[in-house]
Amino acid sequence: MSTFIIITYAGRVMISNQVLSFSHNYYNFFKLLGFTFIGCEFAGILYLSVTSVKWLNAILGNRLFKTGGRISYSFYLFHALIFPIMVKFTIEFMPFAKGIVAPIISTCISVIILYPISRLSYHILEKPFLSIGNLTSK
Repeated sequence: MSTFIIITYAGRVMISNQVLSFSHNYYNFFKLLGFTFIGCEFAGILYLSVTSVKWLNAILGNRLFKTGGRISYSFYLFHALIFPIMVKFTIEFMPFAKGIVAPIISTCISVIILYPISRLSYHILEKPFLSIGNLTSK
């Protein structure tokens, strides 16, 4: 676990202003490398935490999160279609929603619409192809 924390810190150092000011030619490379380190290492820390701590596994390993993990790809694909429509809907039909309230309303409506669509897409499209892949690897 300490290795993951050290690499995460190294990623944070790479995106610091001091490191980014070293070279204008490699500015984006340092940022890319730093954010990649941070993301990968946080995923590693989360994995170790979930597999080694029972109470955390009970929280993150519940049915809601497992279902969310299964349908996340469909959710990701369809959100680009649904979310802009919900933003326009919120702006047009809910003029009282100002400031931070409008994005929260748009997000909540989008999630309510996207969840059944993503679940249906997972069961109709993804799951059959995943089962075919499992048959060929055996």
